[in-house]
Amino acid sequence: MALFSKTQEPRSADRAVDTVIGAEASFDGELKTGNSVCIEGRFTGRLESGGRVILNPSAHVEADVVAEYVTVNGTLVGNVEARQQLDLGATGCIRGDVRAGSVTVARGGVLEGTCRKLEPAPAAEPAGAKAGGKPARAKPVAVPDGAASAA
Repeated sequence: MALFSKTQEPRSADRAVDTVIGAEASFDGELKTGNSVCIEGRFTGRLESGGRVILNPSAHVEADVVAEYVTVNGTLVGNVEARQQLDLGATGCIRGDVRAGSVTVARGGVLEGTCRKLEPAPAAEPAGAKAGGKPARAKPVAVPDGAASAA
């Protein structure tokens, strides 16, 4: 039995990328997917993913990007909404505004724009709550004389 164990590697499904735009490829338009996307070449337009968006160092993207997780190691000119996490690597450059659940910037990473915390979606209102987020108040009930002392 070892005293120290190795950090467990992510499962292959966690590392899987469903769509790759290769280093020699370019894409112009709108791409919407529920899966992960890796860009190594040029992308212009709008990119929306329900998973991860990864920009490798050779990537040049001129687009607004919306995804759960965004990793930038290339150049991105446009706005970013990373609902969970934005990772800006040492070779990454973002020229645009960022909204993210959380952000990490490696030494050498460049962000030219504003950065705002993306607040989580509000939880569902509890049963009995009124519109506006305030719980419903109990209405006073008249108790007949002697009923309260009978208990």
